[in-house]
This record gives sequence, structure tokens and C-alpha cells, in this order.
Amino acid sequence: MEVFVLTHKNSTTLDNCLESLVNLGYEPNVTYGYTKEEHFKNYQICYSSFRDKILPRAMDVDKDLLYVEDDTILNEPIPKMDKDLNFLGYYEIRATGIVGANIVYIKKELFPLLKNEMDKYCSQHLDRYLSKFCERNNIHFGLVEYDWNEVPHISMNTNKVRNHRKVLPQKLVSIV
Repeated sequence: MEVFVLTHKNSTTLDNCLESLVNLGYEPNVTYGYTKEEHFKNYQICYSSFRDKILPRAMDVDKDLLYVEDDTILNEPIPKMDKDLNFLGYYEIRATGIVGANIVYIKKELFPLLKNEMDKYCSQHLDRYLSKFCERNNIHFGLVEYDWNEVPHISMNTNKVRNHRKVLPQKLVSIV
């Protein structure tokens, strides 16, 4: 499994994320994604960054992929996955799909199909896209009970303080 962390040049949370991964024995690949300044809408950033920057690198490495957003703290090793696509870091399940894609495990066998489909669709919320991708292709995804947290910070996408239930009760990390 290859670990890819999606971040951006002004991240205030990356160091905490990397520390948690290294402490668990992982060697993360840091990927600098797109930003709003590059004329993306805030809901398009993760999808476009994953499609254009992470997925091609993962295909070259040819190992299963663990996608981690840079505001995420992993508190335990990743368990063995039993599905081709697994959400480990998510907030809730709605009728429209999974909300949150902080940690997602994808088996390498899905890469060609995923790349082909992502190239055909317009940029959108990554969590919702992955839910619909599984539905369209009859892929049974897993929802893994996993111990993770989110570092308190001001989101670069929304310019608001994150207040999800997974945010650690610490001093706010602000953008410098």
C-alpha cells in the first residue's frame, strides 16, 4: 500500500498529519494539490487534485492507494481491507452518498476504471463522486470503523473553522 497525502502550499496541518503517519510506520508521499487561486471552485479542489496529481502517481507505483487529507490524524495502523474501496475517514452516510473522504483506501485494480471515469466527469465533491462511482460500477465499498481525528484549522476551501465531530479540542491552527 502506498500512502498519498493531499496538501497545499499554505497548509498549517500537514506536519501533524505526517507525524501521525510516520509514527505508525508509513512513508507518506506528499502531493501538493490545486488551490482556489488556480481558478477552482472550493468543491472541485480535492477531486481535481486526486484525478490529476495523485491517481497518475499511484498508477505508476502500482500498489494499493491510501488517500489521506492533510488535516487528518491517524491514531492506529490501517487494518486489512476486505473491499476494493473503503472509506476510513468519513463523517456520515446520507442517501446521496458518503460525506467526507479524509481517508480512503483504493485497491490498484480499480485504478484504470477510476481514471477513465474521472477523466469523463467534471470536477465535483470527491466523497460524493466516489460513492456514485461505486454505485455505477456495482462496487461494494467498505465503511471501516477507524480511529482518526482532524486537526482544528481554518479550511482553505471554505475559509471557515472546521467543526466536525472528529476535530480535536485543541487551539485553532490558523493560516499564516
